[in-house]
Amino acid sequence: NLVPGLSGYAGSAAEFKWKSFQPRVGVNYALGAEKHTLLRASYARYADQLGGSTVPWDNPTGGGGLGGIAVVWNDLNHDHTVQPNEIGATIRALGGFDPANPNALFSANQIDPNLKAPLTDEFQIGVEHQLLPDFGLGLTGTYRKRTRLLFSPYIGASSADYQDIAATHVPGYDINGNIVGYTGNIYGTSLPSSFTGGELVTNRPDYNQEYFGLTLQATKRLSNKWMLHGSVAYNDWKQNIKNAATACVDPTNQRLPQDLFYNVGNPIPGTGPTCQSGQLYNQSLGSGGFTNVWINSHWSFHVSGLYQLPWNFNVAGNFFGRQGYLNPAFVAFDSGNGEGTRTVLLGSPTDYRLKNVYEFDIRLEKVVSLFQKADITFSADIFNLLNSNTILQRQGDASNQAPHPDQPCSSSNPCTGTYGTIAEVQNARALRFGARISF
Repeated sequence: NLVPGLSGYAGSAAEFKWKSFQPRVGVNYALGAEKHTLLRASYARYADQLGGSTVPWDNPTGGGGLGGIAVVWNDLNHDHTVQPNEIGATIRALGGFDPANPNALFSANQIDPNLKAPLTDEFQIGVEHQLLPDFGLGLTGTYRKRTRLLFSPYIGASSADYQDIAATHVPGYDINGNIVGYTGNIYGTSLPSSFTGGELVTNRPDYNQEYFGLTLQATKRLSNKWMLHGSVAYNDWKQNIKNAATACVDPTNQRLPQDLFYNVGNPIPGTGPTCQSGQLYNQSLGSGGFTNVWINSHWSFHVSGLYQLPWNFNVAGNFFGRQGYLNPAFVAFDSGNGEGTRTVLLGSPTDYRLKNVYEFDIRLEKVVSLFQKADITFSADIFNLLNSNTILQRQGDASNQAPHPDQPCSSSNPCTGTYGTIAEVQNARALRFGARISF
C-alpha cells in the first residue's frame, strides 16, 4: 500500500557529459659516457570510468538502488514483527522513490548536470644505477592526488541541520566486556518538511586524497649461479577535508558508508573515514575480497632469490613482510530520528591496527633432461616455513551486545561486543610437490 507498483517509465535524455582530458608525458635521461645512470620523470592524468550505478540514479523504478521508503515503527505488542497498525510516519525515500508522489514517473533523486569524472594526477621521479654488470639499484618516488570524487548528499539537507544528539560519547566493548574506546560526537537532524529522501550525485566539494610512495629496488641478474631481487616500499595515503560543512554534511565520523541510503552526505567510493582528515583505508571488496580487511600499510618489503646447485638442483626462497592493516573499531548507532544505523568510529582508525605480517617460502627443484629440446622439473615447495599464524582479520564491531543494550552494565546485564573476534588467520605451513615439463 505504501509502495505501489510503477510502470510506464520511458527513460530520460542524456543528463550530463562525461568528458575528460588525460595528458601523459615522460622523459628518460642517461648520465655519463657509459650510461650507467638513468633518470626518469613522468606526469599522467587518469579519469575514472563511468560507474554502472550513476546513469540510472534518478530512475523512479529504483535504478539508483532498491526503491522503497523508510518509516517509523513502534512495536506496540513487542513481538518484534511489523504490523500495519504499528507503522508511523514516513522518514524518507530509498532508491529515488518519492513517497509524496508514489505513482510519479520521475525520481526524488537528481544528477548534477555538471557532473565530472573523478581525476587522478600522478607524478613519478626515479633514478636507476648499474653498480656492476649484473647488479643495479633503483629508487622511485610517486605522488598522486585524487579530486572530484563522487558524492551523494541528501537534497535539502545541509550541515546546519545537524546537532550533537548523543548525551555522552558512546563506549565500545570487546568480546570480554572491556571498553575498547569511545566515539566522537554523534550528530542527527530534524529534516525539513520538504525533504523527500532524494540524493544528488555530484562531485565532492572541498575534498581530495593524496598518496606518496617511495620504493627502493635492487636486482642481481642470474650470473655465477645465483640471482636476487629485493624491494622495500613506504606508502602514505591521506584524505584532506578542507571544509566539513560541505565535504561531509553529516559530521558524524563513520567507518565508511555501509548503505548509501542510510548515511546522509557520504561519498560513493568505499573509503573512509567519512569525515576525518588523515589516514585513508580501503575496504577489500569484490571477487575474492574480505569485508573485514581494511587495506592500509605504511611499509612493506620483499626479497627473493635463487641459487644453482650441482647436478641441476636449484634452491630458491622468498621472504615477504608488511605492516599490519588497520582494524577500525566502531559501534552501530541508531538515533531513532531517521538516519538509520550508522557505523560510528571509536577514536581514530589508526588507533587499532593488526600485527605485522611476515612469510618465508622456499623451493628445491631438480631439472632432468628428457631429450634434446625438452626437460622435466621436479619441485618441492614449503609455504610459510616458519608456520606463522598471524591474525589477518578481526571483527571490528564493538557495539554493546548485552540482552538489554539500553540498560546500564551490571553482572546480570554484562556489556560485551564482538570486537576482537578472529575472522581469518594466516595459512599454516604447507608442503607441495610438483612436476613441470618444458619443451
